[in-house]
Amino acid sequence: MERTGHRKIMIRELVETLERGPASLDKEQKERYDLWCRTWILPKIRKLIPELRKKDKLNKEGEK
Repeated sequence: MERTGHRKIMIRELVETLERGPASLDKEQKERYDLWCRTWILPKIRKLIPELRKKDKLNKEGEK
């Protein structure tokens, strides 16, 4: 049980780090990173990690 909670925390921190991106980017680089992260990295991460896949499925069902 504890391992699952720890895993979820680590997953959340990973996603937050990816969304935040590197601190040393200028405005244009940050915009490119955001686009790349939202369209390529985060969808792949969500497909790989079951907890995120379930969360996305629930969010999509809630939007309908």
